Amino acid sequence: MAVRLSAVALTLRLPCSNYRLEGFMEKLLLSDVQVAQATGIARQNLRTWRCVGTGPRFVKVGTLVRYRRWDVRAWLTECASARRGARGGGAA
Repeated sequence: MAVRLSAVALTLRLPCSNYRLEGFMEKLLLSDVQVAQATGIARQNLRTWRCVGTGPRFVKVGTLVRYRRWDVRAWLTECASARRGARGGGAA
């Protein structure tokens, strides 16, 4: 037996409102300004890196460029590891 739910019933049963979802997305996705402020990297560098395919991974949300928090963290960790390796930090 198939159960048929109306669109109204589905809308009323959503676990969170649009306001909560927007707040969640604001915490999840960072603008280039926020990444620049948090890392001390110039916004122009972030733009250049996007064009050449380096730097932290980013997503396009419509016309907006956003960075996922975990992608920025992963990229910073990767950069720190590369520096340690370049300095000869490993055992010989």
